[in-house]
Amino acid sequence: MGLGDSLRNFIKNEIIGKLDDLKKGVSALSTAMKMGGYEEEAAEADKLIKQINDIKKQKTKLTNLKKQVDGFLKRAKSAKQAAEKLREANTVASALNPAAAAITLVQEKLIKKSEDEMKDLGSVVDIVDPTVQEIDIAVVDMESELNQAKKDQEDMKQNKKNRDEMLGRG
Repeated sequence: MGLGDSLRNFIKNEIIGKLDDLKKGVSALSTAMKMGGYEEEAAEADKLIKQINDIKKQKTKLTNLKKQVDGFLKRAKSAKQAAEKLREANTVASALNPAAAAITLVQEKLIKKSEDEMKDLGSVVDIVDPTVQEIDIAVVDMESELNQAKKDQEDMKQNKKNRDEMLGRG
């Protein structure tokens, strides 16, 4: 498993998977709150808000990781260019020296492997920005849904209190 696969798994499992679970949790809690539950939903809401904040931290980690990988890719591209220049020099030398010919073959394989890894990492970097945007949108939606559910719940409490007062139960 290459570095690109590790990064893809991190994004899939640690961010997207948790984000999907969190969306479901917020939706279920919002529905329960709108149906009139009070005390138990407040604790669950606090738990979900903490998880939303954790997702925000993961987003920051992902953004920082992208910057690191971008820097690595730039350095790797420079190293690849240097290796290609060295390969060209060894090609000339290989005509005179069998050891240089063997080194040229190894260089070819290393350059090919590094090209594959750089493409793989590049494809991972390309999915970071859409993932960050998805997190931003989902977080805003979930926070909005929770805030609306809390407001609806408070309104229901107040309406019940007003109704009880009007009926003389207060």
